[in-house]
Amino acid sequence: MKTLPCLFLALLPLLVNAQRSRFIDSLLNNRVILVPKYTQPTESNESLLLKMNFGQPDILDTTGIWKLKDAHILSVDLVFTDYPSAQDLKPLNRKRYNNLFALIPINIHDDIISWQMIRQLDGKDKESSLGLLHGWVINYRPKFKTEDTETEIAYIDSIVKQLRKPAPIKDSVAPEKIRHWDVIHGKNANLYREWAGRPVKIITNDDRLVKRMLDKKDTLVKIPTELARKEHLLVFPQELAIRSDSVSLILSPAVVIIKGDPKTDKTFFDRERSIKTGTIPTVLNRIPLTKALVIVDVTGSMSRYTGQLLSWLSLHDEDLAVKYLVCFNDGGIKPDSQKKIGETGGIYGQEYIDVNNAASFIKTVMSRGNGGDEPENDCEAVIKAIEMFPDCNDVVLLADNWAPMRDISLAKDIHKPVKVVICGDNMIGVNPDCITVALLTGGSLHFLNEDVVDLTLLKEGKQMMIGGKMYKFNGRKVVEVKK
Repeated sequence: MKTLPCLFLALLPLLVNAQRSRFIDSLLNNRVILVPKYTQPTESNESLLLKMNFGQPDILDTTGIWKLKDAHILSVDLVFTDYPSAQDLKPLNRKRYNNLFALIPINIHDDIISWQMIRQLDGKDKESSLGLLHGWVINYRPKFKTEDTETEIAYIDSIVKQLRKPAPIKDSVAPEKIRHWDVIHGKNANLYREWAGRPVKIITNDDRLVKRMLDKKDTLVKIPTELARKEHLLVFPQELAIRSDSVSLILSPAVVIIKGDPKTDKTFFDRERSIKTGTIPTVLNRIPLTKALVIVDVTGSMSRYTGQLLSWLSLHDEDLAVKYLVCFNDGGIKPDSQKKIGETGGIYGQEYIDVNNAASFIKTVMSRGNGGDEPENDCEAVIKAIEMFPDCNDVVLLADNWAPMRDISLAKDIHKPVKVVICGDNMIGVNPDCITVALLTGGSLHFLNEDVVDLTLLKEGKQMMIGGKMYKFNGRKVVEVKK
């Protein structure tokens, strides 16, 4: 009887190698992602680069490989160039995969890991190819610890302290007598052309002019004409031309300043750039919102996006675009084994009052737990949020692109369209669960530079390219088309 266990142990390495070889074959036959030049992702994840020389399979430097211990590996990118374009690179890439597996025992059965081959097109010849990145890029999230929550809460505090506050309306101050030329061209021009901390591009009651002048990064605000006069926004002769009860203000993007020297402090530089030009402010400035319910994932590594949201809210307190705020932390401290679909919990909501109140609320939910494992309860959170605030109009979900939804089967039970804002680098394409929510609710997908509002192809059972990858609907959910 001892012979069989011994035989199994003897054959086990052969079985593992055969299984790995088939897995590598499937990867080599997958669609190659074509990009001009690859840039390592930096938002909401850590990234480890294992360099290789151009045209060579050997890994040159394994510095930092210890960081992968106990970490959640999100994606494994093989990055190479398109030179020579006519050459079959499969034999070379097979050696590269074998070298990687000899170095790191990555679980090939982990469905969360995205495996990608990325071919850079800027390598026109050998000389230009040598200057491009070659190697393995492993995107991961370290195992979340209690002190990490404290760090992320401290980051939210640092954001709130630096937010620009809208100037208060001074009802008791009489309007200053000014001349038209001074307002438009003089040293006080900015004083009279700013509203709630935002530079005013134009003030008008002509809707046609608004459509012509409104840029994607601008914000449109309507205010009573009398308030515009009180705030010195209307000046002669413009004041005489306004006959309606309200006027439209087109506001240019605000400048949010975070202390720190960008020349020496990369953390501050990245945060400042992200707050001004990141996914959340860019998308929310672009899409119209009324009486909106915003649902926020506040699990580990999402503080960058909650910081962006708070920055945007600080500039829109007067708009009343956001009416309700719901935060979820995937069950908080509940053990993963006890998380049942539809009953995971960790979902909290309140009416939106102002940015300081919202920041306090978000930090409270964050302090109640970081969620634990990678899958999250987005669909449960959306359903509960709509139940809390059924009179909401627009429903916005800030979704972690790196995390699958453990309860995607509940997407069919969401009965309002959901605008899904994709948080996280989309070089990996789009999390199919995010597309499923948008598709089944009649909603839309929103990226830093693009809005996908028409998912008709998926509804018709056809394949559709989103974020550089092909997807299809299998009758239950959206899945990636591997070949």
